[in-house]
Amino acid sequence: MSAREIQQLHFVPFPTWFPAPRDPRAGARFYIVVQEDIYEALVRSQSQFREHSVIDLEILGNVVGADIRQYFTYLHGLPELLALP
Repeated sequence: MSAREIQQLHFVPFPTWFPAPRDPRAGARFYIVVQEDIYEALVRSQSQFREHSVIDLEILGNVVGADIRQYFTYLHGLPELLALP
């Protein structure tokens, strides 16, 4: 996948990125094959995700004084994703 193709993914509509039903060719943790391809490319590149690049929803909720997880319920599978080690 080229850098240009990855940049275009920024504008992919939610139903395209998380279709129902899932693409049967994608692994169990992914909705579509492109998600799995990007993940595998990142793993192979040995890129390191920096902790400061990740928003901790619990801390953000404490800052705004409310449980903000309710605003992310439209993201199917988010609780399972957040539960991963």
